[in-house]
Amino acid sequence: MKAFLARSPWQPRLVGVFGGNLDYQRYRFMDRHIIRFIMTLTGGPTDLHTKIEFTDWDRVRAFAGQVAALTADVAES
Repeated sequence: MKAFLARSPWQPRLVGVFGGNLDYQRYRFMDRHIIRFIMTLTGGPTDLHTKIEFTDWDRVRAFAGQVAALTADVAES
């Protein structure tokens, strides 16, 4: 996200980045091993039977509230 925003002429007023679900069994063979390689590099789980939720739902709800406040500001303008 940081690299994208550094290169983009578009600068949003609000940015949110959230973890997601990691479920190796749902990925195709090549994707599974690419993700596993990335997890090896970043210190994440590499067991191909891993199924874990990384989403911080409280942060998602807080971000949704910020988005709602922005849309309310636009509606009032």
